[in-house]
This record gives sequence, structure tokens and C-alpha cells, in this order.
Amino acid sequence: MLWWRFRDFISLWWRLFAWGQSRTAKVIKVLGLVFTAIGIPALLNSNLSFNLLLNETPHVYTVSVGKLIAGVLLVAWALITGALAWERSGVPELTIEDELVADRIGANTSFRLGITAKQKDFETAVRLLEILDEKCVPILPGRFPIELEWTHHPTQGKVELKAGIKESVSVAMMKRISLGDYDLCYTGARHGDRLNLKVGDKAYYHVRIEHRKPTERWFCFEKLDNITIEAKRSGPPTPA
Repeated sequence: MLWWRFRDFISLWWRLFAWGQSRTAKVIKVLGLVFTAIGIPALLNSNLSFNLLLNETPHVYTVSVGKLIAGVLLVAWALITGALAWERSGVPELTIEDELVADRIGANTSFRLGITAKQKDFETAVRLLEILDEKCVPILPGRFPIELEWTHHPTQGKVELKAGIKESVSVAMMKRISLGDYDLCYTGARHGDRLNLKVGDKAYYHVRIEHRKPTERWFCFEKLDNITIEAKRSGPPTPA
């Protein structure tokens, strides 16, 4: 456990200290470090002298003001980013499935998203942020975000992951409304509802898995006919 955390810590600390998550962050951090290490000593080139009395013998030391300030700033930045990296390195990596698994329950079918925690146990929540149609118009507006239900734990939204053991949440359900007619529902931990899809309609589910850095997924559900609803991984809708 300590080994994977140490490796994660080094990687996180370097990104926080000098590298960043994006190209813009890299440029800003590298320029900031270069200016601190080189620019400040060049601008503040005066010296500071102080005396120390060691064993009754005076010693005179001279320190560059610019180098002293630069050193203090670099050490402070290293300590701050190191503390943040150590805190974040305790969060395990999550393996999140790319596709939903269809699980038939009687006359209905539940679409589940699988999640696994690596290295250690972890508690997370999966939220449905919104449902959009093909024109990017919200379906059932004002009801989201909601926590989705942890599989086999009715009404519970907190997912307690055990290291290496796959769990899942119910993202949606194809429910029989009448003989020969099915509709799509969302399956929140505390409430759900029908979408009233017609044949040919599509519904785009925007899902977020809470983590050190939250992971988002889009899934498209299409009603092919009265008894078939297809689910697949997608991006957000892009209307013409």
C-alpha cells in the first residue's frame, strides 16, 4: 500500500509543483519557477550581512537578498504542493466501465455501470447530472442532479467499494408500461421517473463518478421499437 501511494505521490507532486494538468498550466508553472529561481535574484542583487559569534569568535556571513527570497519561495511552494499531493495520493484509482451492462429483471431490463477501486477501499457516489434529447434540450428539467442507486442496495446512493471487487450502479431501466410497450426510466437512489420516449427518440444521460478528479460519462439510449431500447457510450448530443 505504501509503495503505490509513494509512486502516486511523486507523480502528483511533480504535476502540482512544476508540470500541471494542461498545456497552459505547464507554461505558467515553468515560467513562474524560472522567474523565481533566476529572475528574482537578478532583480534583487543586493547583499545582506549578519554576524554570528561562535566559540567567542565572530563570523561574518553575506547572503544575496534575491537568492534568499527565491529559496524561501521555492521551499514554501514545494512544501505546499507536497502536502496536497500526499493528501490526494491516498485516494485509489478507479476502473470505470466504458459500456453499460444490461441486466434483465423479470419483464424489465436494468442498465448498470461497473466500477472497481484499485489498491484500497473507497467510498464514492455516481450522479446523474442531466438528461438531454437530440437537440440538447433537457428532458424532465429541474430534477437533476441526483445520486444513482447502488446495485443491490435499494435507495442507497453512496457506493462502498472494496479493493479489487467490482460494484455497479443502476443508471437507467427499460420498464414495461403495458403489453408490447416499454419506456425508459432513470433510477435515482431516492426517486425515478419515466421519460415517455417515442420510437426513434434518443435520450443522452450525463453521468459523473465522484473521485479525486471526477470522471464523466455520456450514454445514449435510443428507442428502436416498442419493445427495444439500445444503450451505448457516446458524447454529448450535437444538434445540426
